[in-house]
Amino acid sequence: MLAAKCISKRVWSVPLVPSSAASFATKRSARTTNTNVSISSAGQKQRQQLNRLRTLLSTKTPQHLPLPLTSVSNVNRLQATATITSLDFDAAKRQKEFARMRRQKEARHARVKHLPLFREGSALFRHLGMRTLGDYDNLPTTSFDGVIAVIYSEQDEQEHAEYLREQKVVGVDTEARPDVHPLKGRKGNPVCLIQVSTLERAFLYRLQRGNPLPPVLQELFADPRVLKVGHSLSDDFRQLKASNLVQAVNSTVDTLYIAHKLGCKRPGLKTACQVFLGGSLDKEMQVSDWEAPVLSEAQIKYAATDAWAPMRVLLAMIQLKDTKELLRTKSYNSSAQMVVNEDHEVLFGKLLSFALCHQVPTME
Repeated sequence: MLAAKCISKRVWSVPLVPSSAASFATKRSARTTNTNVSISSAGQKQRQQLNRLRTLLSTKTPQHLPLPLTSVSNVNRLQATATITSLDFDAAKRQKEFARMRRQKEARHARVKHLPLFREGSALFRHLGMRTLGDYDNLPTTSFDGVIAVIYSEQDEQEHAEYLREQKVVGVDTEARPDVHPLKGRKGNPVCLIQVSTLERAFLYRLQRGNPLPPVLQELFADPRVLKVGHSLSDDFRQLKASNLVQAVNSTVDTLYIAHKLGCKRPGLKTACQVFLGGSLDKEMQVSDWEAPVLSEAQIKYAATDAWAPMRVLLAMIQLKDTKELLRTKSYNSSAQMVVNEDHEVLFGKLLSFALCHQVPTME
């Protein structure tokens, strides 16, 4: 009897839900059911669209999907803009590195400009006395002022072939784009420009990677009757050999060797011009992009001068009697062997005759 009362109390203790609340719950349930039906319908439509897209992609690869002409044009324009921007960025980065390399060169020059330039007792010391690089700071700039031709192809060369084949003495130099981050044991950039100069004309050969040298230039290098004069020529021809551009080069004369033997402690081409020509070279363009699609006027002027200057320096050197015994030619054959000819009399006579014929000014 007591248990029945307890159960009765528990049952009646549960609160009754008002009829209005029950009605609200029924409406909310109905709305939820309708919403679920709508979501389910939308999901089915999306799945159907995705299935149609998958079917289309399975039959056509992305590269074959048609694009509107305006879209293709925009893509091409964006790609071209990105390429130009990338090239501009690379060029700007190289220019920044070149400027850094120039500052380093200037700093090295400044550290030694107060030191003696000639070895005591040497021919230059006897002739000019005690000198330093600082003594030549205020000299005027000397440069090539003749006609300059830039040669891109064999057809361009043919226009000057007859003139080149008539020459007996020429100046030679080469250029390559500086390696801004050289690594030990790694080859530097290949030669991209060869300069050949007479006293009146200069020819700048722009080289294309993988292409042989034009035929007249090959003849000129191989001809033992033509003197090829340069400064540090062994380095130039070593680079040409490494680039597989030459097989044989005969009758070369290196003014760097002679300047060193005459007693110059820092016998660079700029110093040689200061000492023997009384003029200084502008070397800023030495560190520049020689692979640029178009060379600047400053680069063209510099390149021509660098081939012309060693020839002028040599013709001034032979006016010192000590130079005669230092004259020699080097030849490099296809087997990479070097042949040295030290017939001083013949070489001196040839250079003296050339200087008199061209009325070269005497050394001061």
